[in-house]
Amino acid sequence: MTRAWAFVLVLACASAREAAADDHVLLIGGGYAPEASQAQIELNVRWLQKLLAERRPDAALETYFNVGPGHPEVRDVVIGSADTGTVSEPLARVFGVGARHALRFYPSNVPGLSGGTDKATLVARLAALFGSLAPGDGLLFVYNGHGSGDPEDAGNNALRLWGDQPLSARELGGLLDRIPAGTRARLFFPQCYSGGFQRVIRPEGKDTREVIAADRCAFFSQDELLEAEGCTPSIDVGEYRDYSTYFFSALSGQTRIGAPLAFDPDRNHDGKVTLREAHFYSLVAADSVDLPSSTSEAFLERWRPWYLRWTASGPRPDNVYSALADELAARLFVEPGADAAVRAREARAEAAGQHAKIAQTRADLAGQIAALARPIRFALEERWPGLMRPYTHAFAQAYASDFARANLFVSRQPGYAELVAKQDEDRRLELEDLAVRRRAANLDRYLRLRDLARALRAFEAVASSTDRAAHARLVACEDSPL
Repeated sequence: MTRAWAFVLVLACASAREAAADDHVLLIGGGYAPEASQAQIELNVRWLQKLLAERRPDAALETYFNVGPGHPEVRDVVIGSADTGTVSEPLARVFGVGARHALRFYPSNVPGLSGGTDKATLVARLAALFGSLAPGDGLLFVYNGHGSGDPEDAGNNALRLWGDQPLSARELGGLLDRIPAGTRARLFFPQCYSGGFQRVIRPEGKDTREVIAADRCAFFSQDELLEAEGCTPSIDVGEYRDYSTYFFSALSGQTRIGAPLAFDPDRNHDGKVTLREAHFYSLVAADSVDLPSSTSEAFLERWRPWYLRWTASGPRPDNVYSALADELAARLFVEPGADAAVRAREARAEAAGQHAKIAQTRADLAGQIAALARPIRFALEERWPGLMRPYTHAFAQAYASDFARANLFVSRQPGYAELVAKQDEDRRLELEDLAVRRRAANLDRYLRLRDLARALRAFEAVASSTDRAAHARLVACEDSPL
């Protein structure tokens, strides 16, 4: 079969299938435009290609990325540098890019592409592939790219394909319904607002408690209303903290830079790490703004009756989520105990206050930065009007003949030094705020794990046989090896 990769990693599980069954991997992704196709996304895809080629050489792989193969002239990936000493810095600061101006574009270099992520072409391929699967086949669907959210209807949360064409959770659910019974489909969504894709296990992608009978499960990096970590133009992979990095590092047995993992993700010590174990590793080891979840966890949270949501009394639940909560607590220096949740909530409130304070300071700085940049831009436009009109012939002429002089002119304007200082202060505050938001997300993960522990205890005590079977099916799907 055609081998390829795309920002939807569709991999198949080999358990209990006939000799003629096939495993399929779809890797679909990239950005939705050159300026939103960051180097991290491309490096993630190439890393996943290598990992899957090593671990699943038997699987049929298809990769879909940006404009696709055969377009070496298209600079569709953006890369960034920490260097702020280039000749273009003054103009970049005045036009609002600030200290992160050192960006450049280059043609993507993802090998073995089957195509691009144009929506019409991609949907046609997904429909054909899903419809061609047979009972016993397996599918692993991994996406690495951007997502959009709809606060009114999370079913419209979407994968942002090339050209900013949305493929919604509801649309993808409809495509997945073409897969026949007996085919295990596992999906991975690390994008912003990915929690909206929990609907892929529900009939017609609706927001109901009912789940489909098919063997289908998924993992998500973030809540349906929140942005996820990642998508940086930096090529420093050692600094990546996105869900994909933690999840697939657990499956590979080492970090992106070849270092040992924070701890052994093989929780049952059977010599192999399942997708569920990789997810658990991410919940404890990650230091990011993400709040990852899985379909079995979403099922538990949706199942729990309202009156059980407030029953926190009783002994500590003895299940995997309690163990995970304790492990995360140790990393967060929140000692276990009767009042651990109280201390965690207090720390979470403190982080929220810090975030609000930083946000207000940055809002004030934004007004000051705009006021300082405005007269410099006016002076620049008066002398070089062509530079104010990108993508025109006048801009090309000004850029070619007067670019260096224009930068020097800007650097000598009154207020420029103060503009630089305030932009640098804003960047410092942005990084400080990121650390605060990561701390808050870690605490949220801890509190959620405690909540899941209580939900699982209640489920095991009072759930119906039908609900038990549905939950067991989801867990079995998630708890399968790569």
